Amino acid sequence: MRQICRDYGLSHHTVAKMLENVEPPGYQQGQGERPRPKLGPFLGVIDQIPLVPLAVLKKSLLASFDLRDASGASLPVVPREIDSFFAWSFLCARAGNALNQSAISLPRIIRSHIKKIVSDFPDEDDEQFRTPVNTWDRKEVWPQTVTEIWDKLLASDDFTGFLTDFTFNYILLSQLAPQPAVQIVKFSHQQSPNLNRASFSELLSFSTPEFQIEAPSIGWGRSYHFQVEPSQEMTVTGIYLVRRKMIDEEVITDDVYDVQISNGFAQIHTTNSIKPANYQVKLLMRIAIPGYLRSLWLSTVIAALLLVFGEIYLHRLQTAAQSRAEAAVALLLVAPSLITAYLVRPGEHAIASSLMRILRYIGGISGLLTYAAAAVLVLGYKNESLRHIWICLTDLAIFDACIFTIGINETRRDIKSVGNLIGWTFQDNVIEVPIDPPRKQFFRFYKCRSGTEVQPGEST
Repeated sequence: MRQICRDYGLSHHTVAKMLENVEPPGYQQGQGERPRPKLGPFLGVIDQIPLVPLAVLKKSLLASFDLRDASGASLPVVPREIDSFFAWSFLCARAGNALNQSAISLPRIIRSHIKKIVSDFPDEDDEQFRTPVNTWDRKEVWPQTVTEIWDKLLASDDFTGFLTDFTFNYILLSQLAPQPAVQIVKFSHQQSPNLNRASFSELLSFSTPEFQIEAPSIGWGRSYHFQVEPSQEMTVTGIYLVRRKMIDEEVITDDVYDVQISNGFAQIHTTNSIKPANYQVKLLMRIAIPGYLRSLWLSTVIAALLLVFGEIYLHRLQTAAQSRAEAAVALLLVAPSLITAYLVRPGEHAIASSLMRILRYIGGISGLLTYAAAAVLVLGYKNESLRHIWICLTDLAIFDACIFTIGINETRRDIKSVGNLIGWTFQDNVIEVPIDPPRKQFFRFYKCRSGTEVQPGEST
């Protein structure tokens, strides 16, 4: 018996049970109360008030989270341990369905591994829409039969889809009174999107910056309402709902959702007709023209015009500099740079600052060109050397002004287009996109619109 334990790596208790029973004895748990160290303290609360799943939220700390019913009363949120328990039970049931067996018959190792996945945060290198997922990797050596069962589960699209959901998200549960049977529950929390992999054309305002916001709750509840409130420096120019799938190219589906863009916010509303999947909200935003972008543009244009006129009347400037009027000439030329100095203001939103960074560099260069032109006059450069230096400075200033002119024209066109839709509610189609789509795939503007537009103030 000891030799068998050493050769097969089994406990002597396991070998003793095998010798006592010719056939597997099956489930031997007694009728007594099974210890539940995690869930046990909450069983009394669960029995008194039913727990209702409301949404699926990303595994992160929620800022300014608020959950209320239709009357405005605050609703409690259950601890994260119970959320994880429900997700674990759900995934075990889906695993049993994938293997055509009951959840309790799953190997204990697999059930423990699923519990660890839903309870812990994903690895830092993991992304929801990219494979492989490092969090799913086995951290220890499993028996061959258990490994084969796990590989079979990962080959099931149904199981891996839900496993992905609960690797990166969790179920939001709340305690609701059993009466009335139908209740309206609203929850809200703040989320600041990041501008990921911004292209150079986006930073120059040649194209519309795109923000990707995860929306895992869509399809899980009766309805889903998503509202974007940009900072005062930004303007929303487009908002779309996309579904990420393992496909080769973009597909327009028959699923529709409601969209409303107004001054200061944009909204998306879906109903339970949309099935649960991996959804993202594509948000397009521009720097508001009345703010810093227009100031920078005016600064670079003024600098370019001054250098152009200075090139035309270069002989007079040279004569004035020789008559010791260089201070007045320098003051005239550095005026645009003084405007640029006041563009960086405290309290600016982080997204606006990141989008304006390259433009501010260009505006600063334009201001430095006027300083350089004034320095050339003061240092006494004459004739051809002065003309060559001045031409180079003028060309650079014109190039900077052209960049800002193109950027502000593209921004004005987008803002003008969305201005025609402010206050209206319309329907758009959900788009299925590949897991790793190429950049700029979503830079369309309100195409594939269907349904009837609703007047401002009417309900949808």
